[in-house]
Amino acid sequence: MPKKPQPFKQICKNCLWSEIVAPKSDVLLPNTIKSVCPKYYSTLIERAELNILDYVRLKIM
Repeated sequence: MPKKPQPFKQICKNCLWSEIVAPKSDVLLPNTIKSVCPKYYSTLIERAELNILDYVRLKIM
């Protein structure tokens, strides 16, 4: 049985740009996960766990 993935945060190591990714289903489309920073076009993007504040932001949106 497919499971919905947990939300996570993508962070650029160069400029500290971040984005919360909360997939609605187990299907991850190509535009869901970014491989290049939209601000400075860096490829140093890492995946991180959400903290408490991120969960609050996710519930508000």
